[in-house]
Amino acid sequence: MSDSYQRSSRARGQALFDPEAFACWRDVDAVPSRLRGVRVLTAATAPVDGRVDGHVHDGPTVVCCLTGTTRIESASGVLDLAAGEAVLVAPGAWHRHATLRAGSSVYAHGLIGCRSDVLLATARRRWWLILAEEPSRGLLERAMQAANADSRRSAVAALIGHFAREPAAALHMTPEQAAMARFVWRNFWRPVTAGDVLRASGLQRAQAHALFRACYGDSPKRALTRSRISLARQLEAEGLDAVQVALRSGFITPARMARARKGFHD
Repeated sequence: MSDSYQRSSRARGQALFDPEAFACWRDVDAVPSRLRGVRVLTAATAPVDGRVDGHVHDGPTVVCCLTGTTRIESASGVLDLAAGEAVLVAPGAWHRHATLRAGSSVYAHGLIGCRSDVLLATARRRWWLILAEEPSRGLLERAMQAANADSRRSAVAALIGHFAREPAAALHMTPEQAAMARFVWRNFWRPVTAGDVLRASGLQRAQAHALFRACYGDSPKRALTRSRISLARQLEAEGLDAVQVALRSGFITPARMARARKGFHD
């Protein structure tokens, strides 16, 4: 058993003390030294396609195939990752994760609210873990801003290596929290409101608000604003004009986007 597995499993709880979880973790442990390449899926190359049951992220996300094949579908086509290959999914890139086949496993590392989250999954099992926001956010942004493929691969390898070394806790969501999280993932780029997020839970407003904050570490209104600002920055970096940036990030107009940025403080 690797040292990093021993250090991390204590913080991850009993869910990792089984052969399948150990095999998955062992594969994660080996990724930094055998990472073959990191492709990029951007908002420009994977535009929103309402006909596809997919979603977008508000921050950069790394998806790495551990074993077998990992398939990601988007409006631009199908991307199949082999073991040791990864893709960096930019904010605003519309995509769908295909069901894993037997013998396949995947590592996905992104951001949720004010924290960082990691999903380890096989065809039969899923382990969802939560970490501190930094240095994950910084490493993800470094990968997004990398000037070349080697720099990008180095940043992603550092991100996965950080996860392998640092303690994390299991992330448990109630069905109501999961419903609100899905609503945010699938709709934050639309002009939805905090009230819409809370109604997705099916609970009374006060109870839903408390559950959302417990999951995201923030209020629904701030979470939506944070997500939209993050997406807007990426769309601007990809060269879209102010009108398109505002429309595609849920602000509707450049004026509303400017007011939201001025009034938002991390």
